[in-house]
Amino acid sequence: MRPIAVSALLAMALFVVVACGNNPNTQPTAPTATYAGYPPPGYQPPPPGYPPPPGYATAQPTYPPPTYPTAAPTAPPPAPTSGGQLSAPGMLAMPCQSDASCGFHHCNTQYSKCTFPCQVPTDCTTNNCVVGVCLPGGGS
Repeated sequence: MRPIAVSALLAMALFVVVACGNNPNTQPTAPTATYAGYPPPGYQPPPPGYPPPPGYATAQPTYPPPTYPTAAPTAPPPAPTSGGQLSAPGMLAMPCQSDASCGFHHCNTQYSKCTFPCQVPTDCTTNNCVVGVCLPGGGS
């Protein structure tokens, strides 16, 4: 089995070397991209300091500075529904309106998201936060 595998490997290596080797009969060719009608035949660029043709805009138009609407101050978000202060939810937190849609996590109504990942035990309905996840069971 081993001699067959070695000879097959050598045959493949030889094939790759022969197939990928430089072929002396082929020469690289330069690109032949042409643009039809550009520049037109007989075109001569204007000499430096020559005035631009009529109708050619030389100055950039000026625009008034943009105006941005001012936002009216908003009322602060409602306080959390649970008894204590909740942590800010992470980027993967799901939207919620009550604790019922967050499983073992509390719903932070200030952000309208579940407190995931939990950072303190009060972020969980079971007061059992382990490595950012609220687990069922007794509090620790």
